[in-house]
Amino acid sequence: LNSQDQTANLEGIFAESKAASTYQVTTGWAADNLLIINTKNADGSQGPSYWLGVPDLSLTVLSTKF
Repeated sequence: LNSQDQTANLEGIFAESKAASTYQVTTGWAADNLLIINTKNADGSQGPSYWLGVPDLSLTVLSTKF
């Protein structure tokens, strides 16, 4: 997370995490420090949703899709 402009390269974060899916879209905030991320699978279908912890950029896969 870039502290000056509060942005993060989410595609890069997913690539580094070696998640089976790829970043698609950030849908909003789940809490003060959690972003909701939707992903897509290699075949183009909807992948799992994740929480992205801010500011440590931790990923947590969710059992519910958002």
